[in-house]
Amino acid sequence: MLVAALSTGCAGWTDVYAGSSYALSGPLSQNGPSVGAESIFAPRPRSVLNPGSKPFPVGLHNALQVLLAPDVKSLSWLTGLSYFLQPEPIGAYAIAGTNLHVDLLEGRFSFGNFQPYGELGLAARLGARGDGPLATLGLQTMFLYNYLATGDAPRSSEYLTIKFGIGWDVH
Repeated sequence: MLVAALSTGCAGWTDVYAGSSYALSGPLSQNGPSVGAESIFAPRPRSVLNPGSKPFPVGLHNALQVLLAPDVKSLSWLTGLSYFLQPEPIGAYAIAGTNLHVDLLEGRFSFGNFQPYGELGLAARLGARGDGPLATLGLQTMFLYNYLATGDAPRSSEYLTIKFGIGWDVH
């Protein structure tokens, strides 16, 4: 993701993250750790898509996320739009989009697509101005509808995830 964004003249960041996901409905066995990788990118200033001198605050968000709860294992691809401020030294962001997921629900396969997710967070530079390392803190909500849920497995789940990430910022 990072190589594609850099080669097209983009600004934003890529990070890897870990956190805890909490099922807002359902048993505690649906709570568990989450890990993932994500990128937020927008056109750089003075580029073909952004001829101005200021960073373009709207960009694309892409992520792969894994949930590893005792009763639910889920791999999600999240894609959406983001509004973000460059972290100089701290910037806020908001994301809204949809996800595609494949799941193991109590040992049985299921999947879902076009379900909403959203996130609010902060990104903080860990060095001087320009390209460099950053830390992120995000609060994500996600709705998952499982098309092939059977038995006692939940047909739908809502999750709240607290994410802590480390990554690289590109201006």
